[in-house]
Amino acid sequence: MPRPEPDRILDLLEKFRPSILPGVSTIFVALLNNERFQKMDLSFVKAYLTGSAPMAVDTIQKIKALRDVPMINVYGLTEIYAHGDGDTLGGRRETRNGGDSFSQYGPENRRSGNGKERNENR
Repeated sequence: MPRPEPDRILDLLEKFRPSILPGVSTIFVALLNNERFQKMDLSFVKAYLTGSAPMAVDTIQKIKALRDVPMINVYGLTEIYAHGDGDTLGGRRETRNGGDSFSQYGPENRRSGNGKERNENR
């Protein structure tokens, strides 16, 4: 998608029903201003994922009023992919290397960036 257009995003949400809805603050604001999004069944969303800049508290409250699932804030510079900061679904703040996953929706054991097994239940 060359430019983020709310109606196109909504078409993709309806088609693919992602369990994690990612977006920067401006995308969430644009979606919240769209009547179609406000009426959409978001039961497929298990978490929101945002980054690039802190999201305004009122925007978080409005999006969570539509579907009250965790809002994961992530910060990491693309240029230095080996490092990132983010909230986990459990609400703790963690710093991980680029090979690790913040997702808690997969198998009990995942491979870390170094290829070794690690247990997600910490």
